[in-house]
Amino acid sequence: MMPEGQKNTDLDAFSLAKLIYALVGMVVVVDYLSDLTTKFVLWKHTAATTAAAVPYLYLILILFPTLSCVVIVFLYRPFALVFGPIRHETKRRYNLLRHILYGIGGGLVALVLGIPFLLLGDADGNFVAGAVSNITSLNGLPMFLLLMIALPVAMEATFRGIAFRTLAIHASVPSAVVASSLLFAHLWPAFGWPIGLILGVVSALLYHWTNSLVSPIFANVVLTLSGGVFILYRALVR
Repeated sequence: MMPEGQKNTDLDAFSLAKLIYALVGMVVVVDYLSDLTTKFVLWKHTAATTAAAVPYLYLILILFPTLSCVVIVFLYRPFALVFGPIRHETKRRYNLLRHILYGIGGGLVALVLGIPFLLLGDADGNFVAGAVSNITSLNGLPMFLLLMIALPVAMEATFRGIAFRTLAIHASVPSAVVASSLLFAHLWPAFGWPIGLILGVVSALLYHWTNSLVSPIFANVVLTLSGGVFILYRALVR
């Protein structure tokens, strides 16, 4: 049971109005500015050089959600508000290794559930496979680090540490799982929305169960990496 003082603090720090303004701003940036930027990049390249613009399009696809999430997290300073535990538990001792293992397991579970969608041919995930295959190249390493480190941390902090937490305070845990997962699936650029929805639900349940962002972050990383490897393997064996 959360202390009354802690409830009042969370209500002030994680207000529903603040979340709505932040997410609306994020949707505008990701959906509209990325679309305008993509059209501008394609307009600057002729049909013969469109292939040369593909890396820039992928960068836009990953960069806009990442930067938007970082901006939203900055609105909730100090960062301990977002990265701290949901519940202040005194009986259970924090175990980082256990939370990492839970995250790895959750990411693998999400991968297994998402395999049918990957088998259908996930065009959105092809650039993830490309980032995995080009990890040693000068251009591929920044893309890989952005996709596997910056994006998972930023998006989990936003959709679990902020969105899920706020909705759980003002509504209920089941509604927070559903709403935060749908929002996450809409804006997560790594794969299609069905896999994003699966990862969103798994990450939200992990976050609520472990009382830590470590598990959902690792689940995100594991699914992104393993999904990219899966797509790359299928392309190589054809």
